[in-house]
Amino acid sequence: MDVSVSADTSITKAKGQKATAVPNQRAPAKPERPCATRKKRPATSDVPLPNIKNSKAIWQGQVVPLYIHFVATLNNPWDADSTGEEIDALQQSWSTAFPNHKHLVTAGTMIYKVAAQRLYEWRSAVGKRGIAAVEWLWKERGLDTVQKHWSLVDFGIPIGGLGMCAAAVERGLLLYQTGKIQTEDEQKAETQAALDKGDITLAEELEAFYLKLKTFSEGGWSKPTQDYIKVIGKLSEGQ
Repeated sequence: MDVSVSADTSITKAKGQKATAVPNQRAPAKPERPCATRKKRPATSDVPLPNIKNSKAIWQGQVVPLYIHFVATLNNPWDADSTGEEIDALQQSWSTAFPNHKHLVTAGTMIYKVAAQRLYEWRSAVGKRGIAAVEWLWKERGLDTVQKHWSLVDFGIPIGGLGMCAAAVERGLLLYQTGKIQTEDEQKAETQAALDKGDITLAEELEAFYLKLKTFSEGGWSKPTQDYIKVIGKLSEGQ
């Protein structure tokens, strides 16, 4: 006797008949998600450099440093355009370095995009150097400083850069307050210990504190930078 079971029925429920399980059908395969394409970072090769001798070296050694120096003079170096003069400063740096090669700098040009990427890298480097300085301090080693001066364009004293460096050192001191940098697991264990004791407030404060220390970024270090800038601004030349 030929008995067929409907494909969309998993169990036969006929009265007086034992339920018969039908083998599970394979679910249709889910469509694969397309791999996310990593956004390409602006690179020096994207800059429309003039076809002259050492143009790349001039860009890297003069245009970009002058632009970063301008940002370092701002009261808020985390916001390069806080004064509305960022593009003008970069334009001036470009025109000074390449006087015979006119190019209008706007926020949409690769000149600006690559310079802004270098600015981001500079801020990141400041944060790393702050930690390194404190590490050297713990090891009782001296600090060497290298200063570069550009006489063609003078944007003023890098008070914003000094404030950012001070904030970076503060971060380094906080990271090294026990004599070594805590691992992420150690930080989590400390936060969990506070929770185990029922001190939710302390746990939340620790979590926020460690989140702030994790990266040297505007969100966590803009205010300390501003505070240092205010203090530095009150110092006399002799100090």
